[in-house]
Amino acid sequence: MFELMCEDVTWTDIGSHRFAGTYRGKEALGAQLFGPLMGSLKAGIHGEIDRLVAEGDIVVAQVRGTAELHDGTPYNNTYCHVIRIEDSRIAEVTEYMDTALIDAVFGPRDG
Repeated sequence: MFELMCEDVTWTDIGSHRFAGTYRGKEALGAQLFGPLMGSLKAGIHGEIDRLVAEGDIVVAQVRGTAELHDGTPYNNTYCHVIRIEDSRIAEVTEYMDTALIDAVFGPRDG
C-alpha cells in the first residue's frame, strides 16, 4: 500500500493511543507510524477487506486485521479507512479502529 501513496500523503489515526496523530508525507509516515508499529509485530498486519464503498474520489474500506507481537500477544483489530484518491494515488487516509485494544496490547501513550 505504501507504494500507492502520494509523496505528500496525509495519514490520521484517530484517538489518543500511542500511534494517534496526523502524519504528513511518506517519510514521516514510515518513520513515525509504520516503522514503530511494524517493528513491534512478527510479520506485519494481515488485512481482510470486508467492504469497500466508493463515491467520487473517496473510498471507505472496512478491514479486519490480524497480527502478533514478537512475544506472541495477538493484535486483531478492526478498521475503517476513509481514503481520498488523487491522480490514481492515495492522498489522504483517516483511520478509525478499536483504540482501547491498542492501549491494551501496546500500552498507553507515553507522557
